[in-house]
Amino acid sequence: MGQSAIIVIDESAALRQQIRYVLSQQGYEIFEADNLRSGLKKIQEEPVCLIIVDGTLPDFSLPHLLLEGHTHSVTGIVPVLLLHSEKGHPGAGGFASPPTPGPDLLPPGNSRFYFLTKPFSSMSLMNVVKKALGETGTYSPHNESSA
Repeated sequence: MGQSAIIVIDESAALRQQIRYVLSQQGYEIFEADNLRSGLKKIQEEPVCLIIVDGTLPDFSLPHLLLEGHTHSVTGIVPVLLLHSEKGHPGAGGFASPPTPGPDLLPPGNSRFYFLTKPFSSMSLMNVVKKALGETGTYSPHNESSA
């Protein structure tokens, strides 16, 4: 665990299932949560190598994510893939475009944030995941379908 474990935090069960399918086909172990609070609890129980989180969750808080999820005592700095929609969300943490975290919000060191606009294809998802994890190569499935 940890080395190839990824958590997906999104309130849409269908989206979590689609992401699980795509990433598990590539050998990743996937954990799921439908809100930030349960996702952060899971991260404390099971170290992960990547956090995929919907930035439009009603309980989404970038500072909370940074303090409790982005830095883990075992794995160090964990990259974050922030999902967002073109239209954003009126909820507390929602935004229409990726936020630019200021230096006052980011922890010192190698903070790594990546962004992906919903809806996205399986290929787009895998390419951003590979980049976030520092893997080389480009994902190119034979029959690429939308995730």
